[in-house]
Amino acid sequence: MLKKWREKKRQAKERKKQIREREKQAKKKKGKRNWGKIIFILLGLLPLLGASEGDFVLLTFTFFVFVWLFQSKLKSLVKKINLSLFFKFLVLGIITGFIVEFFVFQNQLGLFSGDFWFNLILSMGVYDSLIIVWYFLLKKYKFSLKGVFLSAGIWGVVVEQDFAVLLSFNPFMYLYIFAVYGSFVSIPFVLMRDEFDKKQKRKEGKKRYIVAFFAQCIAYVVGALWMLLLSVF
Repeated sequence: MLKKWREKKRQAKERKKQIREREKQAKKKKGKRNWGKIIFILLGLLPLLGASEGDFVLLTFTFFVFVWLFQSKLKSLVKKINLSLFFKFLVLGIITGFIVEFFVFQNQLGLFSGDFWFNLILSMGVYDSLIIVWYFLLKKYKFSLKGVFLSAGIWGVVVEQDFAVLLSFNPFMYLYIFAVYGSFVSIPFVLMRDEFDKKQKRKEGKKRYIVAFFAQCIAYVVGALWMLLLSVF
């Protein structure tokens, strides 16, 4: 009897010890997440310094951080939009593309036209093509937010200005373009990630990143053809 009582007491102590250890680990993880969030917010504020000097394009990343921070409230608004998954994602992509191009136009660099609206129409060929490609990618493959950002950002570094940025071997420009392209695709994804996650049997694995890279190249070609067509006529 006494032996059983001692065994139960020992087991109870062991359970309490395990509970305390789990609580301790949970506090550590929460602390790390909080620090990560603070650093992320600070990084999002950095482009504001550039904007004060006349560089507005990187505000795309600031906009992404804003959407990420308030994603819960924004998602509830997006869910109220009575459109199919495809058209909702496309509309969000067009709005994001408009904002990006507005920032680009303020810089007066890399413009296709000196007229804002015509420049917007030309650039939308690339933006819309990318969003449509990403719709089918997200429907077929399961991506994390990090995966989407990395895939779009790395691809952007490679193709921007017809490989001129890649061949510049300028680490600052790499980070600059990476942040802009990654943010552009990630903004609509953040707002609709839950809706894409409802899709069953989506594939995973490293293959999806290779497919994403070449699919975005196709979108780039389509966008270039759109610009060429409008420039001719």
